[in-house]
Amino acid sequence: MVLWRATGRLVIGRGKSDGAASGYFPGALDEVRAGEGVATDASIAVRGGWSAPRPGELARFADAAGDHYTGSTDAVRDGYHFEAALGLAAAPGDDTRMLYACRTGSDGFTSQQPDCEGKTVVGDLGLVYTQPPVNVPTLPLYRCDTGADHFESRDVTCGGAVNEGTLGYTVAYAQLSRYLLPGFDHTTSIDGSPPGYRNEGPQGYVVLADRPGTEQLYDCRDGYDRFVSTDAACEGGTLTAPLGGIWTQPPDGTVTRALYRCRIGGDRFVSLSQDCEGYPLDRLLGYTLASVPVETAVFG
Repeated sequence: MVLWRATGRLVIGRGKSDGAASGYFPGALDEVRAGEGVATDASIAVRGGWSAPRPGELARFADAAGDHYTGSTDAVRDGYHFEAALGLAAAPGDDTRMLYACRTGSDGFTSQQPDCEGKTVVGDLGLVYTQPPVNVPTLPLYRCDTGADHFESRDVTCGGAVNEGTLGYTVAYAQLSRYLLPGFDHTTSIDGSPPGYRNEGPQGYVVLADRPGTEQLYDCRDGYDRFVSTDAACEGGTLTAPLGGIWTQPPDGTVTRALYRCRIGGDRFVSLSQDCEGYPLDRLLGYTLASVPVETAVFG
């Protein structure tokens, strides 16, 4: 097939009839990409799909209908995608309780009760602390309700939904991952990526609670470029979300990873390599942990 040779401008969102603009698209368009030829079914699935999460964490998942459930990132239910990190499960021991995955109708929810408050029991979810240990950083896990859907959050405001209380406390670490939208942009987050991005690998663990020797890392946006910064003002860009604490110096007795910010043109990305994988170095951001410290919980 011979492709039509276009000599004018590429216009998105309308057509042309008898030399005049027509057929305007009645909506909003975002993240448009253009290329030659017809995209294959496989490439379309990748562009519209969601990147797999990192194993070993607790997380919130969502489906296209807006239902959420909380579970392990080791396995994702069909039709759902990774949305937000919720910390790590507690180790067996004193002052812990099991949480249970439950369902009522189409609503997946989490309960402290083995009988799921009289609803359908899906299975065990994982252990959480009933109170924060004095030596292990922890994160309150809130159960939220929109009226139609229950979900768990690390945000006390529940994003405007009703906060139904604290289910317990998870271990406050999450792993950074770098994602790539091929040919366009990198983003780094502890949470899920937008559709079309692929996971390029882990960048170490951040802490989701205040710890000595750390400073906050932020997810920022400047036009199309999503980047991370230790500046709460995002260096003049727009703050999207806090990502967790990174260390300003490598802590003693712990294996760390130096986290660098690099550039490809206008795209800022993070790397564990000081040579930025062959691209210009912007700056050293700080240090992440190579693994989560193993500590026996102590309670005051």
